[in-house]
Amino acid sequence: MKILHNQSQLKRALYIGIANVIIGFGSLFTTASQYLVGLGGLGLVYIVQYFYTKNRVMVELTPDFIVYNGLFKKKTIHVDEITAYKYFAGDHTVTSKDTTIVIDTNLVDKATLDELKGYFDSLQLK
Repeated sequence: MKILHNQSQLKRALYIGIANVIIGFGSLFTTASQYLVGLGGLGLVYIVQYFYTKNRVMVELTPDFIVYNGLFKKKTIHVDEITAYKYFAGDHTVTSKDTTIVIDTNLVDKATLDELKGYFDSLQLK
């Protein structure tokens, strides 16, 4: 089961990025402060982040593994090695001997939120 990022949050980041690019590069052609040019670069970072995470899987849940794809690092926990599971304040925290994965439900696509909850409910922890 593949859990994607929250699409509305990604679109919001895209709109902020486009607005920053327009303000930043628009300030080059006006008498506005030259410090606003930095907003163009910041906007490009937002736009690159949008396209990088748009179709990228945030969490992959299989019967054997839980794989969390972070921005720079991928974390994997084997289901047999899970020592603790906790749900608190919208965060699913899964802990093994040497790895901890925190899945923030605010960042998860709303269409797959029930599947995520069902997976952890069906997980038989000792």
